[in-house]
Amino acid sequence: MFLQHLFYTALKLPIEEKKIENLTIGERAKPGIELIKKRKLPPEIAQAKISILRFSGLSVVFLPFEMFFETCCKTKENVVIVNYANMYRPYLVPENIRGTYEWIVSPYPDEAENIVL
Repeated sequence: MFLQHLFYTALKLPIEEKKIENLTIGERAKPGIELIKKRKLPPEIAQAKISILRFSGLSVVFLPFEMFFETCCKTKENVVIVNYANMYRPYLVPENIRGTYEWIVSPYPDEAENIVL
């Protein structure tokens, strides 16, 4: 194995407040509602450092987000995603998920997963 590329980039994601008025919220998601009422998001939450390490036909992508397992499985063959790398950023939730704790506390819009991938 030999290192072919090491690539760093900065990513800026949009931030948005979730519209939870008409959602059915389960018990597990209720702490998320309390959290977003109290929190103040720092402006740097929109910034993310991403690194990609390529060697011997394998790409390892280092992301600061907590991503769903299903999202990580959407990647191409020979791509491995490492979460919580370089820094910490909140959940990156798939577009089809609504009303969960993770969706409520994520400051990113529904399309953020597609922006990153």
